[in-house]
Amino acid sequence: MGRVLTAWDEIPDLVITSSAARARATAEEVARAGSWKCPIVVDADLYGSGPGTVLGVAEKSATEEERIMLVGHEPTWSMLAEQITGGRVEMRTAGVAAIDLLADTWKGLVEARGWLRFVVNPRMFFGSEWDRESAGEEPDGA
Repeated sequence: MGRVLTAWDEIPDLVITSSAARARATAEEVARAGSWKCPIVVDADLYGSGPGTVLGVAEKSATEEERIMLVGHEPTWSMLAEQITGGRVEMRTAGVAAIDLLADTWKGLVEARGWLRFVVNPRMFFGSEWDRESAGEEPDGA
């Protein structure tokens, strides 16, 4: 997913990940695969939390960043996308949802609204040019 997001010019300025080992590993691998130079912040509050807590973490962590990536867990991510956009979004393992917020700053994010630009997951790229395994390369999970 990191390579796909880089090709689409969707590189985050900041990655905030849950403290869970799998979430941290995913964040690090996606950033490596995409050759991102942005900081990766680990926040234990993202583990086992609800949408309000996730938005609070984003609000306190993001300062000047225009684009942040949050890495965490279901069912929180689907609930978060629905809270912000008003529509149901099914998040899959290693999936990415891009949401544009109707906000000028990260302050007051808990009440933020926005719209869904896209949702993608790695299975969409199996057998494509993005799939290293089908190209005879070692899969990297990103």
